[in-house]
This record gives sequence, structure tokens and C-alpha cells, in this order.
Amino acid sequence: MTHRVIRSLYAKRDDDDGNDGVLSYTGICPSCRKPLSVDISCHPQPPPQGSGLMGQDTPRYAYVTVLYGTKPSYFLQALVCGWGLRSMGSAYDTVLVHTRDVPPSYLSCLGRVFTKLHPVGYIPCCTRLLAGEQSSRFDWVFTKLRCLELDQLGYSKIVLVDTDTLCVKNMDELFDLQAPAAMKRGAWQPEHGTEFRAEWLYSKGWWGNSTGVNAGIMLLAPDTTELEGMIEEITDDTHPEHCYCNGPEQDYLSRYYPQWSHISCRYNFQLHHLYFHCMDSPFYHNIEWNTLRKEDIKMFHYSTETKPSDWVLEKLLASVDGTSPESLESFALTMRSRLPSYVGICAV
Repeated sequence: MTHRVIRSLYAKRDDDDGNDGVLSYTGICPSCRKPLSVDISCHPQPPPQGSGLMGQDTPRYAYVTVLYGTKPSYFLQALVCGWGLRSMGSAYDTVLVHTRDVPPSYLSCLGRVFTKLHPVGYIPCCTRLLAGEQSSRFDWVFTKLRCLELDQLGYSKIVLVDTDTLCVKNMDELFDLQAPAAMKRGAWQPEHGTEFRAEWLYSKGWWGNSTGVNAGIMLLAPDTTELEGMIEEITDDTHPEHCYCNGPEQDYLSRYYPQWSHISCRYNFQLHHLYFHCMDSPFYHNIEWNTLRKEDIKMFHYSTETKPSDWVLEKLLASVDGTSPESLESFALTMRSRLPSYVGICAV
């Protein structure tokens, strides 16, 4: 508990120079995760980092994605994700964290695109962390947190990406950021690499977090001990930090860490977000989204419920049962007719 309290308060306020002998910190309550502002008279020791590399001179980094279950669509997404990571010319390992029920035939293929396969168990969660109508979709999503045990393999930093992503350019510079790092959700976003803090997640009149990070890509420091504490929390139905949310694991992590570094949308580009940022409203206006060129994008994130893998599977099934799947072209025409703001406005 002491480690958790110290770590949660370790975010020095910008307006504090320490000249009066009192150091001021912002952070989050280690129990309920609501924002705190604390003045203390002694400087806490820096929080311990991932335990896997103590005493080693050269840190080890890795790109990681997590695959669980037996769905063919998940397998295809992981295969494309791994291929993209391998093809970008990175100096670092690519690790697939997978549950033990992933079929051997899947792993045989995935072993050709990832440098390491790491088997893990599932992580369940309590129902208080799940929004009702989407609960079945996210039942096992906290299994992604198993990546935090990779300090056992000697990694001090990892870039965790969702399987529904496609990396098209090298992203090794992300390891230079302060962990944890992720893209802040919402219309207003800070500069790439700058920090945002826990109090930004909450709005007046609402006790749950009104924004947070997008977990499509995150820079994390693995720590098995910290993971064990997280598992205790997310399986405890009475824990005071819990609240319903549509993205359970990303909102939990948003609340868990008191301070984040922002990752630009060019590393987490979601095509459907163009519609919102093209709207003629100051609330949705975001200069980077509106001026981003295709060649600036380093990773695409297919975060909608319908994904490219769905058409691949439909085409394969059609060859067996004789059905006629919807083509990508017809889908594109439908979206253009429904969302005309996509066309002729945005840079991408």
C-alpha cells in the first residue's frame, strides 16, 4: 500500500518551486482514484520502476499485442498487426502475449511474425466495470494487462498496441517518452510528449471520468507486483474506484495512473474520428487532426466494431456457402452518402 500511495502522489505541480520548504503534489487517491492536491514537507523517493532490469546497463524494449480466445477474426487481426510491427524495421522485439486456449495452428503462423510468444491466463473483472449492453464484448478485455508481467522477461518499457492496428512506419521514438503514455481522448489534446494529469479526467457534476486515454497504443513500464495489485482491484466488486464505462480497461488505466504523456494521433489514427473533427464546431476542432497528411500517419487503428478482417472472413465464407458478402467499395459508398463531411474537407 505504501508503494501505491507514493506512486499515486508523485506528480510535482508546475507552480511549485519548493522554496518555502513545502513541496506540492497533485495525484490521485490510491483507493477511489479521485484527484488529490497535497502539500508535504519532505520529498518522497521516486517510485520504483519495473523490476525486471535492476542492475542491467542496457534497457530492453518491446512492441506487444495481446490475443485471447479462438475467434478467427482476432487471429487475422493479430497476424496483420504482427506483420506491420515486423515490417517497420524496428530495433526491438515484437512479443505476442496470448492465452493458452489460442489454437496451436494460430500460434504456428503467429510465431513467424512475432519474435516471442508469451502464454498467460485470463484476467476476469467484476461487473461494476462493464457497461451493461457491451458487457459480453469486454468480458475478458482486462487480460490485456498481462503485458505488465513482461518485466519477468527483462523488458523495462513496452509499446502495447491493440490487435486491430496496422503499423506503417517506424515508431521506435515512442520509447523516449515518459511512461505511461497514450493518446488523450476528446477534442482537446496536448502536444505530443507533454503531460496531462488525473484531474483532467473529471468534469464538474460527474463523479466518473468524463474522458481518458485511448488504449489503442500505450507506452507502459511492466511491473508484475503492480499488476498483482491491479488484479486484486478489478476482481473486487466493492472497490470504491469502480464505475461503469464503455472502454473498461482503458478507463481503468486512465484512473490508475496519476499522470500520462500524450501520444499524437498520428500514432493512433482512427479514420472514423475524421468526421467529428471536421464538424464546424469549436468543441471538435483539433488542428493536428485537420492538417494531418497520409504520409504523416505511423499507425492506423481500426477501432470501430466492423473491421477489415470481417470482409476477409466474409469472402472466405462466401466461397464455401455461396453467399455474396458486401464489398469494401459498397461500404465506402454507403459511408460517403451518410457522412458527406468526410469528402473534400479533411487532409486524409
